[in-house]
Amino acid sequence: MINGRKAWASHLPGWDGDGPDVMTIVCRTPGGVSLVVAEREHLAGHIEVEHVYDLPGLAGCLTARVTLRDVRVPRANLLGAEGQGVALTRNAFVGSGASIGTFAVAAMRQAFDVAYRFAVAEKRGGAVPIIDHQAVSDVLADAKSRIEAVRLLSWRALDAALSQHPSALEWALHAKVFGSATGVAVITDLMNVVGVTAYDRNFPLLRHLDEALAYPVIEGSNVGVRRRQMQELFRGEGYDPLSASGMS
Repeated sequence: MINGRKAWASHLPGWDGDGPDVMTIVCRTPGGVSLVVAEREHLAGHIEVEHVYDLPGLAGCLTARVTLRDVRVPRANLLGAEGQGVALTRNAFVGSGASIGTFAVAAMRQAFDVAYRFAVAEKRGGAVPIIDHQAVSDVLADAKSRIEAVRLLSWRALDAALSQHPSALEWALHAKVFGSATGVAVITDLMNVVGVTAYDRNFPLLRHLDEALAYPVIEGSNVGVRRRQMQELFRGEGYDPLSASGMS
């Protein structure tokens, strides 16, 4: 029997408030923190949606705070063994962390396309399109370089996660932290190419910044979780800084 609350729960209310088809729950058991899978038949009537968050981005992600009351789940629905919950959850966050880099790439690419088309078409009172000015072209060039850097980093991180490479965690952490931070910086720079028009919600650029602002704090925040994981790697006995690059 499971009782507890979860904040920032993605899609856990289900579309009708009776929960999703499958919910993986991190919970305390006599053997330690464990993972238990609850199915919709176990959740219906036992899940209370306390609050639905109003997010400026991630419109397709139903995010809420929920309470579970007396959810009865068969013992056979335990994932792994009792006490393995922390390790299994960390493993799951390797791939999810790496994927944030690809989210950032998608947001940056779309923002770049908007800013580039604007720079090619708009003269803003001048004699030539603004892309003919070095300052504008330099911003676009720097943005494109950083987009490609995050794209390749994210590809490497996801490949490492899928192949269970020994350095998969480090690659995922780099993709999450560097990719998400770069996404915010690049889109902000691209907004400066457009100018104040970019701050209009009717202009197709601000929504990409709203999305990107979420990436440093979701799937393990960069400051409180991901950099601490990197610190733990650095402090580990025998850590080789060249290992992830295949140079050791």
